[in-house]
Amino acid sequence: MKKIVALILILLVSSCKKTSDSKNEIVDHRTDKVQQVDYHEIMDVVLDNFRIQHDKIIHLEYQPSEQAIDPDYRNYILENPRLEESEKKLAIALLETGRDSFNFDRTKLNRNSLEILKNTDKTTDKNLTYYFNSFLSNKEKDMVVSTVGAIQNNESFSTKNSGAELIMFFKKEPNNQWKLSNFISTIEY
Repeated sequence: MKKIVALILILLVSSCKKTSDSKNEIVDHRTDKVQQVDYHEIMDVVLDNFRIQHDKIIHLEYQPSEQAIDPDYRNYILENPRLEESEKKLAIALLETGRDSFNFDRTKLNRNSLEILKNTDKTTDKNLTYYFNSFLSNKEKDMVVSTVGAIQNNESFSTKNSGAELIMFFKKEPNNQWKLSNFISTIEY
């Protein structure tokens, strides 16, 4: 009976998943479910910031990439004077550890984004597509890095007129709204 009580007591204590460290302080090792950033909100920010492209038909795609940032850009990121240290750190984390998982669902975009993407009553031959390749947030979930391709082409000729590959940074404001805080271009054509 004493063995059963001891076993139950051990199970109860171990189920709390608390241990003591070398300073005899209690350390909690439970893994609470962390709220992941809704990356649809980041897509909304991009569409909102660049909606001045009224004369273009806008498209949005999510094409996840395992290698979001080419390792050749490591020094470019680390030595870029436009980037804050926290942005450099997050971009290097994306380069080294990869992206967060994300299930894109167009219906989860905000109303303004959905309106921009409707492209109703537009007859222009200009086309602008944003290709999101990756997202990664910091531990605090108040900063995000994303790799985005922006391609403009003429739908009549199906040729690329211009474009860029961007590393974009977003910060959460005190009112819990996301804003574009910085970006750098890795490729322009």
